[in-house]
Amino acid sequence: MKITRIDAANLIQGHTGGAMAKAYAAVEKALISEALIMCRGNQSEAALVLGISRSTIRKRINEIQGAN
Repeated sequence: MKITRIDAANLIQGHTGGAMAKAYAAVEKALISEALIMCRGNQSEAALVLGISRSTIRKRINEIQGAN
């Protein structure tokens, strides 16, 4: 059984009142930021480093920018 990001977020949210979900989001943001720095802003390379697709990293970046 594969657990998706949404499954994990729902599980975390339900058991901790959101504290772990916030921590997960902070870690994800930090990883994406560091990968982008390391790859000099190249989203395709950063996605490759993180093991996610280019569309996924773009979606996460948009989510992060929308939250700020």
